[in-house]
Amino acid sequence: TPSPWTLDYPPLFAWFEYLLSHAGRLVDPAMIQLDNLNYMSHATILFQRSSVILSDIVLCIGCARAAKLVSGDGDNVFGTKRLADLQAKLLLTGLYLGCAGLLIVDHIHFQYNGFLSGFFLLSLVSVAEGHIVWAGAYFSILLNLKHIYVYVAPVYFVYMLRVHLFKENKFLGVDIIGLIKLGVCVVLVFLASFGPFLAHLPQVVSRLFPVQRGLCHAYWAPNFWALYNAADIGAAKVLKMVGAGGEGGVHPLMSGLVQTADFVVLPNISLLHCATLNLAALSPVLMKLFKEPSPLLFLKSVTLAAMSSFLFGYHVHEKAVLVILVPYGLLVFCGERGARDYFFLSVVGTYSLFPLLFQAREFLVKVVIHLMLHTFLYPTLKRV
Repeated sequence: TPSPWTLDYPPLFAWFEYLLSHAGRLVDPAMIQLDNLNYMSHATILFQRSSVILSDIVLCIGCARAAKLVSGDGDNVFGTKRLADLQAKLLLTGLYLGCAGLLIVDHIHFQYNGFLSGFFLLSLVSVAEGHIVWAGAYFSILLNLKHIYVYVAPVYFVYMLRVHLFKENKFLGVDIIGLIKLGVCVVLVFLASFGPFLAHLPQVVSRLFPVQRGLCHAYWAPNFWALYNAADIGAAKVLKMVGAGGEGGVHPLMSGLVQTADFVVLPNISLLHCATLNLAALSPVLMKLFKEPSPLLFLKSVTLAAMSSFLFGYHVHEKAVLVILVPYGLLVFCGERGARDYFFLSVVGTYSLFPLLFQAREFLVKVVIHLMLHTFLYPTLKRV
């Protein structure tokens, strides 16, 4: 294709877009022509916006499943008191369907993170319900739709392996049948996704992991590497002021381009450095999860893995904060601290997405969305 906008998502998302193209052809045939770059029409915009809204049905289903998990009588799987059915539904609506960051990214900036969050939520709820095979299926679909979730994959692997080990009345203490069911389910999803592209696998992998894009996105995510960048820029300016070196012009990290840039003072950071930091941060969590597997500890481990990848990951986009908010939304039901921490993260994380809407006419929209939804969410969280 002559288009510069090549797909950098896993192949299952290509299948999703392929299905959308068949529907789009009925609305406006010109929108699916590969050589029709920069094409825009009211019908195309309406179709794209509507497709995002319709795909959010997956997130609605996830919210409904989560509501059943935390409402009713007695204690829930997180060891806290269950909420009334209506209260649980209102809270989950505010946490997910009314997520300010999701509205900004999907329905204004235009992406499909809502239905991805739906699959993520379904996998988390399935683990809490003890439906490990279904959880594996949902997460495999999710991973093949957007590979950013690979950062939390080690938590899924360790937990799903551990719950099939040390079983009484099983051969060698291993639930072999359960492992086979889980393995077959995962393999089938990957075959359906990558199977048609096996001949082009190197090209697919190179697009999924474009290391040449550099450590940080053009707009830095608010993580550890943003502080590292700022420290290098500050150090370079100090050296220049005292006449100890430094060249004139714009600092390489401030070019505003998506590319690999060398640090002036501090050591350069590679993909290996980021992977090592992530592994170091996640290893204690994985070891504890293997020793004491439980749905609650699994949920906390997924949240920590998402946070670790956001802080230390390579070429992290600011939208990755949405990955953290999905599991953290369920931790709200674990008590007051979970609700308080979620609210803080949601407020700060949504604010960090503001530069995605950079036009003057969008300023009031994003501010009103932020204030209105968090104003609704605050008193709702206070009642948990």
